[in-house]
Amino acid sequence: MIQLKAQPKPVELTASEIRKLTKEFIKTDKSVWKKDYITKPLLAMSFDKCCFCETKVNEESKYMEVEHFYPKSIYKFKVVSWKNLLPICGRCNKKKLNHDTKKEPIIHPVFDNPKLHLKLKDYRLKGITELGVKTVSTVKLNDSGMKLPLLRFNIGDSIHFQFDKLLKECNSFIKNPSIENKNDIIEFLTKIMLEGTKEKEYSATAATVLLEDDNYKAIKQLFINNGLWNNEFIALEQEVAFCALI
Repeated sequence: MIQLKAQPKPVELTASEIRKLTKEFIKTDKSVWKKDYITKPLLAMSFDKCCFCETKVNEESKYMEVEHFYPKSIYKFKVVSWKNLLPICGRCNKKKLNHDTKKEPIIHPVFDNPKLHLKLKDYRLKGITELGVKTVSTVKLNDSGMKLPLLRFNIGDSIHFQFDKLLKECNSFIKNPSIENKNDIIEFLTKIMLEGTKEKEYSATAATVLLEDDNYKAIKQLFINNGLWNNEFIALEQEVAFCALI
């Protein structure tokens, strides 16, 4: 779970349109929020990911649902309030269901920074504040039925494996500092680090594992010692740090 940047309210969602759609929902219970001008900017907000678990929702067999942070069953007049809408996957939407977030607040991915409330330990999300604990519990972010901890483990295992391989290639570069070897290790490190950036699926997990990996720290120092740690890597590490639950 990472912090999302708010998108401007769609120009189509005027005050009169909000009143019209709200009235229609109260009268008919129709999904009045299913409009391209609403769903497209919500997808852009999260880089096509669920705002809670970070699964991609634009892939085959997956689709985005519109999350009403304050549930529409209780707060009907917020049904198309722009600040109340978020992109969510079907699993998280079902788990959160009608949880009253006014009475029992959880993390709002736009207005709260998840890294202040959550940590990743043994591939399970742990609340470090009351808000974090309530979020993990409400949205079931350690749902073993959906294999979320196992999925995170597989991501972490892949990153560890790639760093093991890269460290060997870095040591080969030290012994044979050719242009080709240099370009190979630069490309390899860039590829791994990109997995922890906000555009990627499950970026919070990847970023946390990446920055805490001992081999990453050794590789970074090797790059620094050999003049390879440039401004691009500095900026990339900052992007990864943004997502990491550290």
